[in-house]
Amino acid sequence: MTRRVIALGGAMLIAVTLLGTVPAMARGTDVIKSGACDSATSWKLKIKAEDPAAIQAEVEIDENVVGHTWRVRLLQNGEVVAAGQRVTLAPSGSFNFNRLLTDTPGRDVIRFRAVNLATGEICKGGASLSG
Repeated sequence: MTRRVIALGGAMLIAVTLLGTVPAMARGTDVIKSGACDSATSWKLKIKAEDPAAIQAEVEIDENVVGHTWRVRLLQNGEVVAAGQRVTLAPSGSFNFNRLLTDTPGRDVIRFRAVNLATGEICKGGASLSG
């Protein structure tokens, strides 16, 4: 009888340990989307749940032209949560726009729109993260 109790306790400890790691693994999952803009520029959107209360969002624009200014807007569930300007930098002619967002209950839909102020080219895309 004592061996049974010890075995059952050990099995429960293993189950709790394994179940306890599932949320941590889910939080570290990245969602990455990429695509083409109006012209030869490419974009990448990476979103990642940092912890139960935060989402890291990163927009990368790769134009292969140094010195162009872009206006960027980031939306979460349809609302603008961040906006700013970035300049494409040497050597690659690209930039990153990073923000830490509040994780809302349920699914978060993250979208962006970037406009090249010199050429008028538009990049836009989106991804979602279930929480």
